[in-house]
Amino acid sequence: MPVVKVLNPMLTSLAGYIKERGLRFINMIYDADLASEILREFKWFSLGDFREGFIHRFVRIHDVVNLLTALRRICEVHGSLRSFVEELYVKHSYDHEPMEGVIKDLQEAPLKYGGKPPLVPRARVPA
Repeated sequence: MPVVKVLNPMLTSLAGYIKERGLRFINMIYDADLASEILREFKWFSLGDFREGFIHRFVRIHDVVNLLTALRRICEVHGSLRSFVEELYVKHSYDHEPMEGVIKDLQEAPLKYGGKPPLVPRARVPA
């Protein structure tokens, strides 16, 4: 998918639609039905055509909702995404490069909290 011509306009329009509805990203994390609705109905323009909804060649709306559900579980366990990242930083604060550990743990977190491919890297999925 051409990032500049397709993905950027789609994601920019999605963010704008969420804002137009008076919502925040966190609303989509806590309401899977709302997230699915928004991902299906927002409109955007790319490559000379108006389009509707989230479109990707191998990522589907249910994949995005699954990732949002994993983020919700992180929030439920840790209080917020910010708290979760702060906990990871404290955990790795004595490492030579703390952010390396934080990033590694962030990559593994969606799988630990119920995420699945394709939005969770396949290399992180246990065989």
